Amino acid sequence: MINEEQSKTKEIGKLNKEKQKNHSRKLLRRNLSSNRPSCKNDAAKIQINRKLAIEKLINLEKSYQQNNQIYGFLTEIKNALGLKPTKGASGYGIVNIPRNERSVLEATLSLTNHHSNAQTYIDNDCNLEYNLKIAVRKKQMRSKFKPHKDVILDEYEYTGKELRKVDNALALIIRSIIGFLETGVYEDLTGVAVVHRSP
Repeated sequence: MINEEQSKTKEIGKLNKEKQKNHSRKLLRRNLSSNRPSCKNDAAKIQINRKLAIEKLINLEKSYQQNNQIYGFLTEIKNALGLKPTKGASGYGIVNIPRNERSVLEATLSLTNHHSNAQTYIDNDCNLEYNLKIAVRKKQMRSKFKPHKDVILDEYEYTGKELRKVDNALALIIRSIIGFLETGVYEDLTGVAVVHRSP
């Protein structure tokens, strides 16, 4: 089932945050198929050096303390991750995140300014065990999130109106991405993301 909660009030944001924590726990137990196709389209994917990306993101986070300028934000994060900054396009970063001594999460991480169409993960042969998308835009996104029954995808949607309600919101998004690269679980530290899930 898709999380259909679309309200952007603070109260719903808090409820979403609590549900997100529960979802993060469920994700660890989720039946993530190990036979998902690997991402073969080299034009669409880049392997993320996890340790180097974390170091660069920690430095970037410092520069966004007291800075809520959305313009250029996604480009700077893509640069820190080693992704090619393409305007509006969804390049897929591939990352392997250790979960324990015997288990590694193979995931995609994508950053863009529009909603996901989960079919594109199949079309680009980038449908991995888990897929995470961070969508940031100054204004409301016009497109609709489109799930797919065979794509495990979580999209966190951030808009300028909601981000302005939170101190150091962009730094918190960066901190959330660092947390994902460290643990394999994305926790929205701003509390204002609208979460879309597939399937």
